[in-house]
Amino acid sequence: MLVDDEARGLGGHVLSAAVCEARERSYRHGAIAAGTDNDRIFAFYSHHGFQAVDWTYEFVRELNAQ
Repeated sequence: MLVDDEARGLGGHVLSAAVCEARERSYRHGAIAAGTDNDRIFAFYSHHGFQAVDWTYEFVRELNAQ
């Protein structure tokens, strides 16, 4: 998915605002989960100072199945 030019940079501003809010509330750590197959989001979070510390499994179950 490509980002519209008008929205480019918006994610960084939203993330920065969230980090500032967390600091104001005296949070010491921040964690974000993302799919391991999403190279673009890995690069985005890395660019904003986050480090990958763990790879986990995601479990999914259809709830309407018998």
